Amino acid sequence: MNRIVDYFNIVCTGFAFAYGAHVSFKKTGVLFLQIITCAFGCFFLGNIYDLCRFFCLGEYYKDISKSGLGIGALGYMGGLTFLFSSYYGAMDRIGDDRSDKLIKFRIISLIPFFFNILVCFIMLRLSIKINIYFWICTFLLSVISYFAFKHMILPDIDNGILKSLRFYNFLVLTFCIVQNLYNIFCLTQTATSTFLKIISGCIILAIMPSANRGVKKWYT
Repeated sequence: MNRIVDYFNIVCTGFAFAYGAHVSFKKTGVLFLQIITCAFGCFFLGNIYDLCRFFCLGEYYKDISKSGLGIGALGYMGGLTFLFSSYYGAMDRIGDDRSDKLIKFRIISLIPFFFNILVCFIMLRLSIKINIYFWICTFLLSVISYFAFKHMILPDIDNGILKSLRFYNFLVLTFCIVQNLYNIFCLTQTATSTFLKIISGCIILAIMPSANRGVKKWYT
């Protein structure tokens, strides 16, 4: 069952990367979509590495409490870094001009950030061994959650840019929460992690098409 779920996840990330490359890497491509595409490209390469490791060495590390930092893990962290960079900077400035009138939205947006961090500290209290890979991923997922949630609740601006991407941001926020829970349940050795991975794969299938539809609305 675990192998089937792993193959399903490879197909999902491969589809997201291929779809993104098709719609974004052309003369009229949008940088925002290109960055997201690179994120899923990293996820896909990390999954391919894990698959090659399994076929060549008979090893398939999925327990992040044992695998730690490795080549496959670097692919996953690279994908999260690309997702973060798609928000940080120009994209975030479009909706948040750092004015005092928007401070309440910035504060509310910290809820998912602290939720992820709190869950990790609870795991520590339960004496679950957590390595550096887990902490890096948790931090990146938390930061991405902050931006995704903020872009969901910020008032819309001219051309409806934020409104057109609200569903995309909802998917990204859900992905971050599910992925953080998946990492945690991997540590506790429960079958729940398999179920969460299926959910994560389904979300990944919808993210790139949703982002592309949102970008198209910018120009209509």
